[in-house]
Amino acid sequence: MPIPPHHEAIFRRLTDAARKAFGKDHVSLTLLDPDTDRVPSLEVPGLSFIGEQWIVVTFAGGRRLELEWNEPGVDRAFSLLERRQRRMTIDKTAPEGPAGWIEALVGTYGRVTVHAPVAEFDLEVRVVPDRSSALPFHVHVRYDGNVVVEGSQLRWWTFGAGRSDDEGMAAAKDLIEQVVLYGGSIRRTWRGVTLLDEHGDHFSGPIPGPRLPFRPQRLHFRAYS
Repeated sequence: MPIPPHHEAIFRRLTDAARKAFGKDHVSLTLLDPDTDRVPSLEVPGLSFIGEQWIVVTFAGGRRLELEWNEPGVDRAFSLLERRQRRMTIDKTAPEGPAGWIEALVGTYGRVTVHAPVAEFDLEVRVVPDRSSALPFHVHVRYDGNVVVEGSQLRWWTFGAGRSDDEGMAAAKDLIEQVVLYGGSIRRTWRGVTLLDEHGDHFSGPIPGPRLPFRPQRLHFRAYS
């Protein structure tokens, strides 16, 4: 079934906002199965939207969200567009290298220090927020493409194994962006550690963590600013 006209109108607004934010040359709008259903699909760099029963959002790393067509869901879809534009601006204007990118992301809301190589890594970046309710973390970089983001609460997240340098760093940046700019929560269960976004939706994981003998735990943390 095609989506209702008022959903089509919302999707047109989303498309107009994308064209305004990214430029017409960076926005792709198509109809999926145009001979049967009118299912609009919108794509911008690193992000896509499909208008069906829900607003289906897919991120470059494979993460997927299903948003309702109600006011909170629509507002969040527009917010995700704005976030993607902000990320692209940081990517384009930040100094070269992981440390420069992290400094641009953190801004004046924390301290970023670069340290000598540790163990098998070629670079270590330590990040400490000014806000006590935000998460500090370390980033370890190996120039073969392996990146580790770790912290006492965050645990140990490894990116890039078996992938290209760019893919590992891009995945690590997604996690760092979530921690620094938007906050979220960490859920610990017998299965391991899972990172949730600020809305409580799954972001990444689970990864191995300490075994919990009692009930699951959840730690909320805030953005740096």
